[in-house]
Amino acid sequence: MRNIPFSIIIPWKFGSVQRYKSLRHMVDCLIKQDTETKAMPIRYEILLVEQNTNSITPELCLPYRHILLNTEHEAFNKSWCMNVGARNAKYNDLLFMDADSLFGSDFLKTVRHYVNITSTSRNNIMFCWNYLIALYGKDNPVSRHIRPDMTRAMGGIWYCDKNFYFNKLGGMNENYFGYGGEDNDVFERALFLLEHTPSVIPYPLAHQYHDWEKQADRAINYFEITRANPDKVIQRLIAAGIGKIEDVTLIDMEDLLI
Repeated sequence: MRNIPFSIIIPWKFGSVQRYKSLRHMVDCLIKQDTETKAMPIRYEILLVEQNTNSITPELCLPYRHILLNTEHEAFNKSWCMNVGARNAKYNDLLFMDADSLFGSDFLKTVRHYVNITSTSRNNIMFCWNYLIALYGKDNPVSRHIRPDMTRAMGGIWYCDKNFYFNKLGGMNENYFGYGGEDNDVFERALFLLEHTPSVIPYPLAHQYHDWEKQADRAINYFEITRANPDKVIQRLIAAGIGKIEDVTLIDMEDLLI
């Protein structure tokens, strides 16, 4: 078994005290990982990629690399943060984590095990969960139980090989500002490349409650364009060289409208 080191990428923009508390809870999960195994220790780095706000304080008590991105755009661009994190990752095996995820102390050990035993043709991109509990709150009066096949989105926590991410999948589409759509976009492109739903690692996650954000209003429905033309969108993303630290990289998609 390979002792796979992971680059953990957390996209982040301060939105509320509630969101910040969620990030701190997830940090606690990472601090408590069972890294000292008899066979081989778990190795990983953490890249916290933050847009505009510079809200991270020493109280997080986490050995992370903090990358602060500044742009004139106020709306959060999660894709940009993820791409910059992937570009700056020192390891080939990437884990993208939503900042409101919760998991047990054996999480990284479990992911490493399944990345090792899954055949190469199927493990370039994988869900790192098979069951997610969305915890209740004001906008979500009861806890919801979710499986990956119910979402058609690469959300929560997911794994991707760095070469596949940039040179086959095209990375995340930075045309998405605000809430929603970017996770569905990358799922459609993965589905096109694999010709099946990405593999699933059997592990339960919890999603911390936060107030729901309004779906971003967009003049162009980028997701529908990607669903209809995944190959062309992939080609344009690869050619654009997404993940530049200086600013967001947009691609032209209007001419692909049906």
